[in-house]
Amino acid sequence: MIFLFALPNLMAAEPNIQLPQVIQTTPIDYPQVAIDQKLEGNVLANLSIDIQGRVQNCEIIESSNQLFDASTCRTLDGYRFSPAKSLDGETIPIQIQYRLQFQLNKVAPVSIAGILKAASLKSPISNQNIRAIGPNGLIAETVTDETGKFQFRGLSNGKWTIAVPNPKYQNPSLDVEVNNTTIQDLEWYLVIDKAKAAQSDLEITVVARKDTSNITERALSSDEIYYLPGSAGDVVKAVQNLPGIARAPLGVGQLIIRGTAPEDSAYYIDGVLIPDVFHFGGLTTVINSDSIEEVAYLPGNYSVKYGRQLGGLVDLRTASEIPERDRSYISVDVYQSTAFTEQRINDEWALSFSGRRSYADVILSPLLSSSDLTVRAPRYYDAQARVLYRPSQTEVVDILYFMSDDEFRFLGQDAEGKSETIISFGRNFHKVRGKWLRRNGTFNRETIVNVGPARQDFTFQIDGVGYEQTWGINLREEAYQVLSEDRNLAYRFGMDLDFGLDSFKYDFPDFPGEAEGAESVYLAPAFYLEQSVQFSRGTLIPGIRIGSYAVNGQICVPAFDPRLSGRIDLNDSSTMKFGAGTFSQYPTPRQLIPESDGNANLVRARSFQYSLGVEQQITGRFRSELTGFYNELDDLVVGREDRFRFFTGPPPIGPFDTQPYANAGSGEVYGLEQLLRYDGTNTLALVAVTLSRSLRTGRNGEAQLFTFDQPVVLNALATRQLPKNWRLGARYRYGSGNPYTPVTNRIYDLTSREFVPVYGERDSARLPPFKSLDVRIDKDYVYDKWTLTAYLDIQNATYSRNVEVQAWSYDFGQAEPIESNPPLPAFGFKGEW
Repeated sequence: MIFLFALPNLMAAEPNIQLPQVIQTTPIDYPQVAIDQKLEGNVLANLSIDIQGRVQNCEIIESSNQLFDASTCRTLDGYRFSPAKSLDGETIPIQIQYRLQFQLNKVAPVSIAGILKAASLKSPISNQNIRAIGPNGLIAETVTDETGKFQFRGLSNGKWTIAVPNPKYQNPSLDVEVNNTTIQDLEWYLVIDKAKAAQSDLEITVVARKDTSNITERALSSDEIYYLPGSAGDVVKAVQNLPGIARAPLGVGQLIIRGTAPEDSAYYIDGVLIPDVFHFGGLTTVINSDSIEEVAYLPGNYSVKYGRQLGGLVDLRTASEIPERDRSYISVDVYQSTAFTEQRINDEWALSFSGRRSYADVILSPLLSSSDLTVRAPRYYDAQARVLYRPSQTEVVDILYFMSDDEFRFLGQDAEGKSETIISFGRNFHKVRGKWLRRNGTFNRETIVNVGPARQDFTFQIDGVGYEQTWGINLREEAYQVLSEDRNLAYRFGMDLDFGLDSFKYDFPDFPGEAEGAESVYLAPAFYLEQSVQFSRGTLIPGIRIGSYAVNGQICVPAFDPRLSGRIDLNDSSTMKFGAGTFSQYPTPRQLIPESDGNANLVRARSFQYSLGVEQQITGRFRSELTGFYNELDDLVVGREDRFRFFTGPPPIGPFDTQPYANAGSGEVYGLEQLLRYDGTNTLALVAVTLSRSLRTGRNGEAQLFTFDQPVVLNALATRQLPKNWRLGARYRYGSGNPYTPVTNRIYDLTSREFVPVYGERDSARLPPFKSLDVRIDKDYVYDKWTLTAYLDIQNATYSRNVEVQAWSYDFGQAEPIESNPPLPAFGFKGEW
């Protein structure tokens, strides 16, 4: 290109200084949009030139069109001037004014054209400066547009080095041979170094939590916890690191929240109930973590939107936005393989599919088996399919199908040598969740339905069979407002309806009592209303939930749960939060139906929950949360403890309450929860401490420790992003051992020729404390169009021989406890494109 410039106007006090002269130019970076619009113009710039003749600063003084401003400075940055000199010949810095003209008839031909993309993400890198350094030090600069495209015009023949002056990229330069007969087309992929990217990005984005009426809600996004050590990339398992959750025996998939049994807590997806959240053994969540945007953990004093449980809950929340790009991956580790794909059809439609299958049964079953007994290791699989339709910014239609199937078996041989099942356990479900959101800013509406069957079954020997099966529909219709600067009063009201068919059968000759079984129709409607009042220094949220549980249209158990919660801003960095209210849990059909030895006069169990806490932002990256809680449990259902049941903890040990079902139990749980969190540039660290006590009082009126009581639980973890896309993390866990019932003596029964244990006071002994150190290492190998991630996750790296369950020898003469696993290295690979 031919360039024109006016004589520079000297901006210096001395009139006889030798002025700088142009000794090297660069082609003008003519904006493509200006060429397309056939625009011409000129720009006057003020240049600061150093003693080497380089342009140090460029300031626009006058411009015919703003489209040319940035291009002018990029072009003049490549100019070289002879140094300005004083009267005695000394080189000096100087300021001059320089006018650059843009003329279409002098536009140079394109030498290099390309597109800049982030490697593996395949997304364009927009508004990124690019520099070309050519023969004899010639320099040209341009910038990518919003689609990542860039051009260099009028480059001289020879070798040019194209570079991106940004430290967050690992491969910021490449060499291109330029000649005037062809255009060099480039598709350039840059590898992002995550550690350097976090340090170089000066813009800090603060993402505010959306309005919530759950005072004790602790939310974790899927992005921030994917690499947490000990969680194997599973977003729900990461919740077990938070305060208020006791450690489950043998690390199985249980959430023991604030001193309640696992069955006293519930799992939701987008506010509607799901049967299970973990596969057998707790290895992974039944729903692919990449389908989940956020995991909300609510240990207590939550909104009247939720009900039917005494303990806490976990709500899996899916994204309602159309994904920005297509994404797929295949993941393989020592336990399972997973395939996932998410396809953006257009601005309104998106599809996603996921499937997972474990193969521990294929690998371990031959190793565990003997000639007389074949052990089929647990196997599980799950699948999801989703259609997301967003016709406008105010409406979303979302259909999700998800299923899960788990199985565990022991096989033996019959008299003829044929294989037969000795013990088996299985559970499965199929669900379709539909979601319709309408948000108009005044009253937002949500309609969510979840429908499908769920079943768990158990087989013992040939003639022992038990199962529980539900074919249910959970429907939620809700309208709500959101508090804002213009709205100090907001409402939330809705209907939460759960109904369906329930059936069960327990027929085990080796268990006391007659066989049990029944089929029933259940209906559990609930209506709730909540008001949020915003004051100058806080928010007050009163609410009420009214519901009932009916079986076969004859038995009806009502519930009435008023609740109150609030926040008060103590200062700019500290907030006090509080909550009080009642929470109800209905008896099961087995406990209610008289035909199965149930009691039709049972009422709902109830928990009176109180909490008080303080959240404090100590620094910009460090915050603290301290919460005290007290839960009083009343009208708990007790009795029939000798009957078969699908228990969720260690095998039950007597003495048992064998009397009929009755609301004769009570209890109390109290404690203190502390959460410290640090969000550094490349570091995430959490310290969660729970001090608590959980007691139960049975029919006899005597208080005793609860089976899952753990007075001290500590989780301390940290993960850090390292250069070249390495990541290192570690987690230390400490937890009090669970109570257990000791064996104080033994008697030899001559009739059965077996030793019979004599137990001491129930749950009067305690297992030793649990201690463990977990370590995780991740490495991303980034290629142009895909990424390979390798990880190694070692649980119990110090090989602490923790006692998980107390057991005894065949004659009950000595304890033979079941210990935790030795160091278990889990490694895997994930290829994403």
